[in-house]
This record gives sequence, structure tokens and C-alpha cells, in this order.
Amino acid sequence: MGIYRIAYYSTPHPTLTSDDIEAILKVARSRNADLKLSGVLLHVFGQFIQLLEGPVASIETVMNSIVRDTRHSDIHIFLKQSGSTRSFERWAMWSDYLGGDLTEAEARERDILQQSALKALAELDRQAAIRDVAAPAEAVPLKYH
Repeated sequence: MGIYRIAYYSTPHPTLTSDDIEAILKVARSRNADLKLSGVLLHVFGQFIQLLEGPVASIETVMNSIVRDTRHSDIHIFLKQSGSTRSFERWAMWSDYLGGDLTEAEARERDILQQSALKALAELDRQAAIRDVAAPAEAVPLKYH
């Protein structure tokens, strides 16, 4: 049976605390295990980056919850794909606040995910810069005395 994989990055709410991160970890670890989801949630560089993999219906359930969660905003999906094997055997989390308990293989996958998210973020910035340059300049009335 194949799996589906999705990855996104988002901006944490400015008032997010280490207690909030711990609450996310506790709920997500249990829920994702129940839904047979694996992957990793990173809280690094002032961003959330998450890869989820598993049954499509389970990913849809979790993503519906994620997009309604007010602890973050500006969700950008940068990966959607099907696969035959999982990159992660379980769901794990790494945080600048709390660290994490990643295996060596999970840490390698974490690094790849971070690089992919940073590339996607850089591309989004590049596209915004192109739009800014291509947009006609707003006429500003000048007043001389």
C-alpha cells in the first residue's frame, strides 16, 4: 500500500511559548500515532516546518486541523507526493526550545526537510521581488514650495 506525503512551513504566533510547544508535541504525538502518520515537526529559525506521511484520509484530517490552528499562520505547502515507503518510522518533533529525540536517520531527514523548506521560502521571496519590480510604480504627487 502506498503512502502520501505533504510538507509545509508556517509562521508561529509571536506569543508562542515553550509550554505551547510541549502541548503541541503531546497532542500531535498521540493523534498522529492513532492516524498512522509518521513524519517530523520542526520548530526552527522562527518557523514551523512539518512533513507528514501516511494514508491520504489521515493527512486530510490533520491538515484540516492544522489550517484552523491559531498558534501559527501563513501556511505554505511546498511538497505533495505519493510514495511507496516512509521517510520516518514514527512522528517526531524537534524544537529550538526543547530539542528532541531524533535518531541519526531522522536527523538526516530533518536536515533535508529544512533545506527544502528554506529553498521554497527563498523561491517565494524571489517571486515576490519579481512581482514588486514588474508592478507599475504608484504615482506620488509631488509638492514644491
